[in-house]
Amino acid sequence: MNTFTLFAALVLAVAGIDERSATSLVDREKIIEGILAKGSPDSAWAAYYAGKLRIEESVPALLELVDRQNRRERGPVAPVKKAALDALIRLDADVPPELLRVGLHKSYLAETLILLARDPDRNRDALFELMDRDPVEGQHWWVAAGVLAPLEPPGLAKRLLPEVSFSLSVTVRDPGSEQTKRSIRGFSSGGRWRSTSALFPPKPTYVFTATPEKGAVVLQPEQIVIYYHRTEGARGGISAGTVGPGQRSRHALRFLLTMVGDQENGLPRENDFCFVTDWVDEQDYRDKVAAEIERIRSSFERLVETLRERDLLAPAECEDLRPEIKLKVFDVREIKTPALPEIPAAE
Repeated sequence: MNTFTLFAALVLAVAGIDERSATSLVDREKIIEGILAKGSPDSAWAAYYAGKLRIEESVPALLELVDRQNRRERGPVAPVKKAALDALIRLDADVPPELLRVGLHKSYLAETLILLARDPDRNRDALFELMDRDPVEGQHWWVAAGVLAPLEPPGLAKRLLPEVSFSLSVTVRDPGSEQTKRSIRGFSSGGRWRSTSALFPPKPTYVFTATPEKGAVVLQPEQIVIYYHRTEGARGGISAGTVGPGQRSRHALRFLLTMVGDQENGLPRENDFCFVTDWVDEQDYRDKVAAEIERIRSSFERLVETLRERDLLAPAECEDLRPEIKLKVFDVREIKTPALPEIPAAE
């Protein structure tokens, strides 16, 4: 194929030339031929152009390219398959789930997830597979579970419940004191990546978010709203953030509440609990902490029971489900005697 023609179009497109003008400089049939070329860089560049220039008739060739990559003995060439999936996203193509479930790799999990999420009912098994990957990569567990939750599919609750944990922060103060322990929680993540080779087209990066920021594309519009951003660059870009244990637990609880309608009384509405108590004596302190722990456990048990009543959880899946409760104690008494007694981890 005429690689120079493609390269010239790329330069003009990146320089800001109107896409119609850029498209007129290339032979659309040549781009489609290039997608199926034997040379990996040529296939990747052709796929990149097919998406960038919105060449809709290239979809069959892109699907064939993905299939060819899946059937490679040594596995897909990551930049090639990534370019093909990226183009299919930009062309709003319908991709058979069997093509997406083969050869999953962290290099293009985000693209695979976006394509699966377009029809979550049809692709629920593939989305479950993505959730079950070990280890889960970055934000993908969160997005897969968030896309599935509104469908209330059997099997989702049993995956989410073990992820739910709680923290109980206890502040112990002098009687009559108004002092409390305040904490500020935040979450941020980011990073940089570099292209593996200049032979291949600019590397696209997809970042998922729950915030309707400028340039965000809606992945899921209702109940649990999810957006994604696409960036690209030969040298660098924003990497997908990771979902830490605390974030993951909060997401899991939110998805479970979505499944039960979030209207039931007695369900846990948050993962983090705080209470302040005046110091009286050791027994009073132990009793109050035990009561708070029992309140959290009871709310979790109510959630499990609600899921079972709605056939979202099988009876056998309810056995031995006890939440992890992490206890944090802040002693703000002026005189810290007697010492606060140790209380075992609440599991």
